[in-house]
Amino acid sequence: MYWGTEHTAIYNEAYLDLAGNKHPKLMGQSYMEAWAEIWDEIKPVFDAAWNHGQATMKNDDQLFLNRNGFLEETFFNWSIVPLLGGDGSVVALYNPAFENTRRKVNERRMLTLREIGEKTSHARNVGQFWRQVHESMQYNEWDIPFALIYSVTEDSESENLIEGIQWRGFGDPSRNIVVFPVHPTTGESVVGFVVIATSMASVVLFEEEIKRGQQAARLAALDRQQLSLQLRLRTQEAVESEYKFTRMAEFAPVGIFIANAEGNINFCNDSWWEISRHPRTINSINTWMKSVLPVDRPAVEAAWRKLIEEKVSIVQELRFKARREFNGHPIETWALMSAYPEKDSEGDVKAIFGVITDISQQKWAEAFQNQRREEAVELKRQQENFIDMTSHEMRNPLSALCQCADEIIGSIAAYRKSEPDIAERLSKMLDTCLEAANTISLCSNHQKRIVDDVLTLSRLDSRMVEVTPTVVSPVEVIQTSLKMFDTELASNNIKAEFRIDQSYRNMGIELARLDPARLQQIIINLLTNAIKFIQKQEERSIVITLAASKEACQAQICGIEFTNDGPDAEQDITDKPDWGTGEKFNLHICVADTGPGLTDEERSMLFQRFRQASPRTHVEYGGSGLGLFISRMLTELQGGQIGVISEKGVGSTFAFYIKSRKSVEPQLPSPSLHKDGADLLTLQPTIDPRTIDVLVVEDNQVNQKVLGRLLRNSGFNAHLANHGGEAIQKLQRSRHWNHEAGLAEGYGPVDLSEDEDIIDVSIILMDLEMPVMDGTTCARTIRELEKQGVLTARIPIIAVTAYVRPEQIGEARASGMDDVVSKPFRARELTPKITELLLNPPTGQIPYSPLSMASPAANSEV
Repeated sequence: MYWGTEHTAIYNEAYLDLAGNKHPKLMGQSYMEAWAEIWDEIKPVFDAAWNHGQATMKNDDQLFLNRNGFLEETFFNWSIVPLLGGDGSVVALYNPAFENTRRKVNERRMLTLREIGEKTSHARNVGQFWRQVHESMQYNEWDIPFALIYSVTEDSESENLIEGIQWRGFGDPSRNIVVFPVHPTTGESVVGFVVIATSMASVVLFEEEIKRGQQAARLAALDRQQLSLQLRLRTQEAVESEYKFTRMAEFAPVGIFIANAEGNINFCNDSWWEISRHPRTINSINTWMKSVLPVDRPAVEAAWRKLIEEKVSIVQELRFKARREFNGHPIETWALMSAYPEKDSEGDVKAIFGVITDISQQKWAEAFQNQRREEAVELKRQQENFIDMTSHEMRNPLSALCQCADEIIGSIAAYRKSEPDIAERLSKMLDTCLEAANTISLCSNHQKRIVDDVLTLSRLDSRMVEVTPTVVSPVEVIQTSLKMFDTELASNNIKAEFRIDQSYRNMGIELARLDPARLQQIIINLLTNAIKFIQKQEERSIVITLAASKEACQAQICGIEFTNDGPDAEQDITDKPDWGTGEKFNLHICVADTGPGLTDEERSMLFQRFRQASPRTHVEYGGSGLGLFISRMLTELQGGQIGVISEKGVGSTFAFYIKSRKSVEPQLPSPSLHKDGADLLTLQPTIDPRTIDVLVVEDNQVNQKVLGRLLRNSGFNAHLANHGGEAIQKLQRSRHWNHEAGLAEGYGPVDLSEDEDIIDVSIILMDLEMPVMDGTTCARTIRELEKQGVLTARIPIIAVTAYVRPEQIGEARASGMDDVVSKPFRARELTPKITELLLNPPTGQIPYSPLSMASPAANSEV
């Protein structure tokens, strides 16, 4: 770069080769002083750039520089670019330059050599040869400003030839000459020599060429020595490598073999014979295929043909006939064969290299593991069957027990209400019966909770509990849970309040994806504990609070300290596909009571299996010690945590959170909420139960009678069937049966002479496990009859069962059932489901028509 009006030179390290001996004086020197020899040629370019801002570029520009003490011909690609200052004026000139001297001179000389070669090729004798050489040199006056050709075979007057000679090229006398002999192609003798004066560019370049040639000769000699040494070393290495391969093949634990292009084995090591157990006789090696187990032989032969014909590598498992001992037991001889073809330059197979590895023990271990896995699967299946059977056998009688207790309590209460002036003795008897019925109800509820806890714990231990997210309203889940305790709360004079925290409202949550059954199970456990511990307190109140947050630490309700550091964020349960793509959030629920409270020592005992706050807790309050442990497990299963804060004599607050996602599905109608969290009941359309015919399909006679009586007491018309086959027969006598279509599908004629036998089935309550025809088969049959037009209407079906595993519920729904009620249950749990299905039937079914707008009070009278 040249700065200012004086064009002061500033350059980088790469410029040193171009500057030559002018460095370092050139740095900071004016251009016109530093390069005075070319300033006259360069000055117009500098002036145009400085005065007019005009950039210039030149390629292969010939310049004569004096940079090494003598004038030198050079060629450059260079440009001048003006650099502007802040005011827009030129303040410096940027001059990138690339020297091309060597390339340009070499091109010129190569053209001369080509010219000499072309012209001398036509010479027929020595005289013509010299004339052609002389003529060829005429074209390059710059590199050959002066040349003399001497012939040793011809006489001439040499003294007269140099008289009046003129320097060609640049016109400057040369100070150096080059003399070289000329040898004929047929011998070593010299036929002449040439004297050439060098040009300005030739001085440095020619010296470099001479040095390079000498260096190349020395390097060639060294290369020959090195190649000879390397050849000896490589020969020695090849011998050693062959010896090493022979030794390796001899001691290798795998069988190594080499075959020719036709697939005939011509070498194999001792391990190959040991693994295959093939008879080791003369010329027996190529009959090795006979030692392969016959059942595996076709696959091995096909793989071997593929190797030879398609010329590709193969990997094949095979078994040999010979068996071997392992741990005192005979096992099959398994081998893994790997082989690949070695090809020549044309792609043809030269040889085949391969190995066989003994994998007998590995295969034995795989078979053993498969057997253990099958045994584990079978054991799990048996365990599931045992849990299902236990659940069924324990829940079935409990269902009848609860329903009978409710019936007794309801009957006595209704009788006393209708007969206010009964005798004192009868009144005492009714009080005694009512107290006994309440006791039965409380004991059955207690037994049901213990059964639920034990079965849940069994499923947790067996890893059979899964989280199945569905779109629900968290508010409705909590309200439903509270509704289940209405009777117990009223009988113990306990005030229960449900609050919605502002954090929940701020997040705008309407519907969420979560597992309502698992969430409800935790809430029920916490409410059960709260009710149990405040029954003897003067102040009896329970407050359940619903909140939400994006992170667990953002809404620690009541300052709860959780039991652990929380689940691993990398295993977020809501990242699974069935959770949808809605916004993630944490659902917080807090249950506060006015119970006796806990000490620090008692708090440390909570959330552990079969552990209660203290030994007297079981004596005074009862319980199994499983509820809080199960709650903790279910909370963590849903990606959350649970904790407690309590003060002795003040009360306790249990809080937990679970992971969830907002649902992007349209919101279903839900109860409106008051701003203080209280739910306001709205008038909903209800059904007159006297117009509803319910078909109960149940093989247990006790449960059948109790459920039928429960439905009749609730105002419904009940019809009974012992199994799925009888249910189909009942439907044949219903108004929905198309007799012509039924005959076409193979169903026999029905005698309809008695009008009272004709029923109008509105809904079906179906048990799953029954003789003759089970519930799922019956449901599928009914749905098929509807498709065929044999049944003219779609009849809702509710599964009533003690089998409540998610896959069992899923199987029931897949068979065509619309809902599932798990045993044991009460009338207040069953009748809303019947009403809901009739008012809001599945897609494609006409809603039930005989309905009336009635208030909750009116319904209670019915």
